[in-house]
Amino acid sequence: MGKVDLMTEFSIELSPAMRDKYKIKALKGSVLNLQGPGGYITPDLSRVEKEEDGLLDWLTHRGLVDRNSDYYLKFKNNFVRLSHFLVGMNISEELMKCFNLFHGWTFLHDDILDDDHPIGKYQGGFPQVAAAHEVFVDILKDKYGRDHIDNFPPVDFPLFKELCHAMKDFHRQMHNAVPYYSSRCTPFVEAMTEYLDSYIFYYVDPINGRYSEESGKFWLRCNTGWKAWLEIVSLLRDVTVSQAMRKDLYFCRLLVASGDVICCINDVLGASKDLGKGKQDTLVMFKHFRKGCNIEEAQKQTVDYLNEQVKDIRLLIEVLRRRYETEGDAYARTLEDFIDGYIIWCSTCQRYGGKTSISLKEVEN
Repeated sequence: MGKVDLMTEFSIELSPAMRDKYKIKALKGSVLNLQGPGGYITPDLSRVEKEEDGLLDWLTHRGLVDRNSDYYLKFKNNFVRLSHFLVGMNISEELMKCFNLFHGWTFLHDDILDDDHPIGKYQGGFPQVAAAHEVFVDILKDKYGRDHIDNFPPVDFPLFKELCHAMKDFHRQMHNAVPYYSSRCTPFVEAMTEYLDSYIFYYVDPINGRYSEESGKFWLRCNTGWKAWLEIVSLLRDVTVSQAMRKDLYFCRLLVASGDVICCINDVLGASKDLGKGKQDTLVMFKHFRKGCNIEEAQKQTVDYLNEQVKDIRLLIEVLRRRYETEGDAYARTLEDFIDGYIIWCSTCQRYGGKTSISLKEVEN
């Protein structure tokens, strides 16, 4: 018997209007998980409800979420569950609070810039975005205290001061819960800066059909913010990455492939939702709307590309484990849990709506 792989199979039913337009009922495919059966250990989810209540109390206290709005339900729908699946191991409540605060902040920030937030929707240009983002990063660099934030002049960015205070809360929680945070936070701050800088592609010269698909992938990879998420998970799991490993070309290639997997799994599972909204900021929609690719072929190409990246990641991880032994193994395990946790969470959540059938299946390779 050969090696057994774990596949995530999906069937995404299209809306009646989309069925009439595209003459198909559903988009289907199978995505490789990074580890085989038994490789990913489902985290203890017994604390989710309690942690979810704590996160929502914090968000409402900061004026970022209205408890009486439908938007509030977004955070009641597997939000903290995803945090546990990404971290991939059982850590203390104090440490998990760090990740939940960060998760909540990035989710809200993205919705504000994506016109999905009911309280604040951004309507301006890039100079205001850049100014706000510079302050967010400077808070992570300990340049501003609470008094400074309260006295900031108005910035044309929705919920700006609320987001500043929320970022300060997260930063303080990391200092309190992670003793080595100050000495090891630079890669996280750099990754967070890259994520925030990626919004330039929305405003200055959008990555549209004039650009190649490779440019589209580059922007999408940056804009997921996944690298900052992975840096936080590594800190919470006390996984160190030496400068030698960070500069290793195998490691650099591994980061690119991993970013593409996180980006593409969201794109293929969200295809029906994105079609309905006419959104074009995913790889599937980039291929379809901006490159004129048939929607079924665009989905198939993205799934095929995703699975190629998973296979590459497996090979690259083997190299890092050989070259860096204990250090390489600890980071590889963190990355494996992070990616598989995201894929498995997708197969168990409600994010993609009741018309998406997702299941796990063991197959012989």
